[in-house]
Amino acid sequence: MPASQRWSGSPAYVERSLARYRVPRAFAARDLFMHLGYWDEPDRAGRSGEALVDAQERLNNLVLDCAQLRAGMCILDAGCGFGGTVAAARQRVPQLTCIGVNRDPRQLAVAVQAVRDGSFVLADAGQLPITDGSVDVVLAVECAFHFASRRQFCAEAARVLRPGGHLVTTDFIAVDAARALTTADRTSYARRLLDGLAPWPDPWNAEGNPDDLAHSVGLAARIHRDLTPGVLPSYACFLSDWPSAPRHADPVDEAVHALGTLQRCGVLRMELRAFERIR
Repeated sequence: MPASQRWSGSPAYVERSLARYRVPRAFAARDLFMHLGYWDEPDRAGRSGEALVDAQERLNNLVLDCAQLRAGMCILDAGCGFGGTVAAARQRVPQLTCIGVNRDPRQLAVAVQAVRDGSFVLADAGQLPITDGSVDVVLAVECAFHFASRRQFCAEAARVLRPGGHLVTTDFIAVDAARALTTADRTSYARRLLDGLAPWPDPWNAEGNPDDLAHSVGLAARIHRDLTPGVLPSYACFLSDWPSAPRHADPVDEAVHALGTLQRCGVLRMELRAFERIR
């Protein structure tokens, strides 16, 4: 059985993040993000933790801009992590109904504690316990690569969205350059990604192009933006001597280095996409 199918539990990097929330206290939305972030001036990027949080907030704002939030909407954040995007959405438009979905009860426990005005549900993004056509916006911020099937997630997003509703995602997407990797390199990189960032069942997008997957379930592409240049500086915040290889064989650091290398070489891109449900 492939390693990706044997995986169960939470990604290893989540264990590091959970340690920050063991002491109950009030958290701002920007304290709760768990993604790479975005630098609009990559040449002037900082390396501090605070600079990274600024970048994470910047990426979150790009996602929410695409969501076109309005008072009275219902939004669903799939793979909601610690609830940062839900909290930020409510700050932007207080009159929202917000649902966060995650399969890890420990992440949800932090979200429930930290975000008082959201509803959080223990569930898989490929089997959403949500009524058909009841949601205006579905978000998936840097998490769809963890899902068992992007195709199934797209189908679920289309099912729960109202006509005219939007799906907004940021995701790691393999491009044509991935085909130039040798079989040995593909196996090696996939192994490193799995060791530190699993689950990652489809690192090379064998299921198909995200636009095609979305179109097959009635979602029309509205926005497509390559964020990779603005994401790359974040690796220096996670790896002190980036782009050099980690000096210690920590699985998470090894995986983050592999991910950054694949992005730096143009094999994987971080892409922002927004879709509209048309049928």
